[in-house]
Amino acid sequence: MKRPPRWAAILAVGALAACETANVSQWRDPNYKSEGVHRVLVVGNDSTWQARLNYENAIAEAFARKGFEVSTASAIAAPDEAAKEKVDAYVKDKNVDLVVAAGPFYTYTPEGKPPLLGGYPAAYVTGDTKVYAAKSNPESPIWMASFKTYNAADDEAAATSVAAMIVYDLIKAGILVR
Repeated sequence: MKRPPRWAAILAVGALAACETANVSQWRDPNYKSEGVHRVLVVGNDSTWQARLNYENAIAEAFARKGFEVSTASAIAAPDEAAKEKVDAYVKDKNVDLVVAAGPFYTYTPEGKPPLLGGYPAAYVTGDTKVYAAKSNPESPIWMASFKTYNAADDEAAATSVAAMIVYDLIKAGILVR
């Protein structure tokens, strides 16, 4: 197999350093036994439609890159529709295994920094994510985490960074298994 060029490794390290995500805290239901995951639904919860789309799409893309079938709540229902009913019906009809509820995400910046994210003064993004087993225990989370993204260049970079950490941590926790 051919090695990638040296400049590719330098660019990859630079991209990771530009937007670093740290898992601030994490909890996993010790009684949950994963039965294998095929279908995932990502539900964003943010104050603006665009921020919700950014996070839902980034998280969905992270799951898709790992080979999981994934959809987003925003693809199922527009913001002015009866979203909860449509999402509940989708979960049941499509036999969804995991529901990932992400957000809200808050942005902020140290004093004296210019606005960076969506018009808000921010260099850092914090947020929470809960994961539910749609078939066995849809009312109680089986995994929860709080994240903090440092030096996010924009909403999309922050969302991509958080999404990668969510998928990585779910695999590490033994929840995201085939």
